[in-house]
Amino acid sequence: MLNIVLTNDDGINSPGLWEVAKCLSKICNLTVVVPDRDQSGQGVSLTLLRPLSVEKVQSRVKGVENVYTVDGTPADCVIMAAGHICSEKIDLVVSGINQGANLGLDVFHSGTFG
Repeated sequence: MLNIVLTNDDGINSPGLWEVAKCLSKICNLTVVVPDRDQSGQGVSLTLLRPLSVEKVQSRVKGVENVYTVDGTPADCVIMAAGHICSEKIDLVVSGINQGANLGLDVFHSGTFG
C-alpha cells in the first residue's frame, strides 16, 4: 500500500484538508502533516532561525491516526514528515485542497504549489 503525506498551506482547520484526507485514507497509509495556522503565500519558505515544534493532534477523520501540526511553513511540514515523522518511505506528497484561488503569477507564491 502507498505511503502518502497530505499537507496544505491553509492549516489544520481547513475544511478541504479533511475532505481530501477522507478520500485518501481509503487507498493508502496516510500521514497528515500541516501548518498549525494559515500559511498562505509562503511558497518555498523555510524556517531557519528557530527550532520547529511538531505536535500530534486529534484527527477529524475516522481511520486517519497520524495527524501532526508543525509551527512552520508547508515546506517545513514536508521536510519534517520526511526526516522525522514518517518511519516508512514516502511514495507521494499531496498538497491541498486550497481555500483560495491560485491564478497566474500567484502560483509562484502559493504554499499549495510551492
